[in-house]
Amino acid sequence: QKCLEQSVVEICSLLAASHPKSTSPWAALPRAIFRLIGDFILDPLPCVFSDWHAMSVVRNQQRSLHFGLRLHSQSVFLYNSGDAGIATCGPSIHADTGVWTVEVSLSAPVQLDGFCRADLGLVLDKSDLSERCASGIWWEAGDGDVFIGKDAGGSAEGWLGGAAAVENGILPSWHEEGSRVGLVLDTDLKILGFTKAGALQHFEWKVPDYAWPVHFGVGWSADIGGQFHLLSLQHFRRAWPISRTSERRDFASITPLPEEVAKVSDLDDLALRQEILGTWARYTSLPLEALQVPMLRSSRQRLALDMAPLVPELRSLEAAILQHVPSSLELPEDMSQFMEKIRERWRRRNRRWQALA
Repeated sequence: QKCLEQSVVEICSLLAASHPKSTSPWAALPRAIFRLIGDFILDPLPCVFSDWHAMSVVRNQQRSLHFGLRLHSQSVFLYNSGDAGIATCGPSIHADTGVWTVEVSLSAPVQLDGFCRADLGLVLDKSDLSERCASGIWWEAGDGDVFIGKDAGGSAEGWLGGAAAVENGILPSWHEEGSRVGLVLDTDLKILGFTKAGALQHFEWKVPDYAWPVHFGVGWSADIGGQFHLLSLQHFRRAWPISRTSERRDFASITPLPEEVAKVSDLDDLALRQEILGTWARYTSLPLEALQVPMLRSSRQRLALDMAPLVPELRSLEAAILQHVPSSLELPEDMSQFMEKIRERWRRRNRRWQALA
């Protein structure tokens, strides 16, 4: 099974640092941390296109997919309605396995009518690779509209913005040469998020409980040709040793990493979240970089609310939120209300400190 080159380096580094005779400063880490690192990097992840339509080819070690091959002759007479299709990338994704992310780019698009009908999405049923948008949730490049399949839990199958091209899609368009777009799938919460140029977008979709396992995928219509490039595919496992008293001390005795802070904030137990984050905050400053960790918009909002009473500077927290927590394009007042909640939680903390003083 193929591994990312970065993973090979990380595996070697982990083995060297965890050796009993290692002189590395990393060797002093608690064993609980080593187990978390091992769960993440010792999991081979095939960053490749795994299944694809017959009228497409993969190259560059299966990380580039060329589709619409007939159209590259620049002859409209070679248009064939059967050339539409999809391709999946990476392994099957099962429920309750952590957070998965994928990022792709589109290059050299050939469009018969000037509209880019290329898609990035989540495939729930990959039994038919010859039909575009037959299953799952899809984000179209041309106008940013989102298609919800009949098996994806929507009230009705179809484009959320309507069958025709829309001026302002649910999400941004990404038909520009080299645009980087991606998906963030939280399999524990069963929610799909979207990214463009690494930035989380406001729209999310709940994946039905019956849909798993699922696959990341790309799709295209018969009147477009081009190349998809698979830029990254990552898997972040969630492990909760912090909920066990025997190992809670290991986490409380070190300066937390951004990934650890984000992971604690996703615990459903509010009292446990407050206990762990509060313990860290008594000894060190909580890293605002935790808001950059791959996760959903809703998860980042909850993390920001959890951190608000525990950070010393409100201005720094507000700047991090504005940079990393996307607002809704349709309801900009939602962000104003959210920021007011952040300020109120921070003020409440300062009022308590003033009362104690």
